[in-house]
Amino acid sequence: MMSQASNMPKQFRNIKLQFDQVSQGTTTLRSRFTSCGEDINNMMGFAVAKLYKDKYFDTTARNEVFQIK
Repeated sequence: MMSQASNMPKQFRNIKLQFDQVSQGTTTLRSRFTSCGEDINNMMGFAVAKLYKDKYFDTTARNEVFQIK
């Protein structure tokens, strides 16, 4: 289970940072953009990759890659 402290308002993230400084030697607070992106990738990595593939790679190119293998 992942910690939801990184999704909380800055007041709570600062408390987590203080804890992490003592327990892990962390010196900076990760940006919300970074932590949210990692959460999405961890929870829905394959689904997001499929959407990316469908948007940026045409069917012909995908079929050619599979024929080469």
